[in-house]
Amino acid sequence: MAGPRFSDPPRLAPEPDDSLAIVPPRLGLWMAVVLVVAPLSAYLAGAGPPGRAATATFDLERDLHLAHAKAGEQVCRWTADKRFACSDEPWAFIGPYGGQTAGRSRRCTWIHPVGAGVASTLHWPKVPIGSRVVASMGLVDAAADGRPAELTVASGDTVLARLASQSARDLQTLEAKVPAGPAVAPLTLTVRASDHTLRMACIDVRFYGERLPTDAIDASTPKGGRP
Repeated sequence: MAGPRFSDPPRLAPEPDDSLAIVPPRLGLWMAVVLVVAPLSAYLAGAGPPGRAATATFDLERDLHLAHAKAGEQVCRWTADKRFACSDEPWAFIGPYGGQTAGRSRRCTWIHPVGAGVASTLHWPKVPIGSRVVASMGLVDAAADGRPAELTVASGDTVLARLASQSARDLQTLEAKVPAGPAVAPLTLTVRASDHTLRMACIDVRFYGERLPTDAIDASTPKGGRP
């Protein structure tokens, strides 16, 4: 199997990679997901992202291991596969994934809510926040129809990006200017869905540039978030 490809310029969305064969035909939805997700995500975890690592001040895939991860009140544990396991279910993890969205193979970070309305969170106490954020959100093609999954990117009280998945499976990508604030600040990513059944989310978050400074780090809880 050919590995994922990366271009030299910063990516503005998880890039296509047609070399990744994802789901075997007619194995049954959950059987196909279980058979493919674990080995493929482990493979991708060992392959670094050289094309973007040198330019992003923060990169979700690159900096995932520095996060504190929770699914509701359950603390997720970092595993030898270089991902967070949030329960004994094979789909309840946060980590590198090669999957299809809108019929195209992509590399992203898999995160699956574990309960209706239950927030899956990644938190970094201090990361270099850049001058602009690029965030992407979608559901893999194997996900069932239903309520959207929602991604919120926040630093303290400031919501920097908010995205929701679409039934069409097309990735939603947002590039936004980051308001002035501390160059190093807390960062929290939150994914939730009112119906978590087969909400197989594919996300990507990066920061670029140098943020305009302020005097103090804003370490409070994100608006609309939970303590």
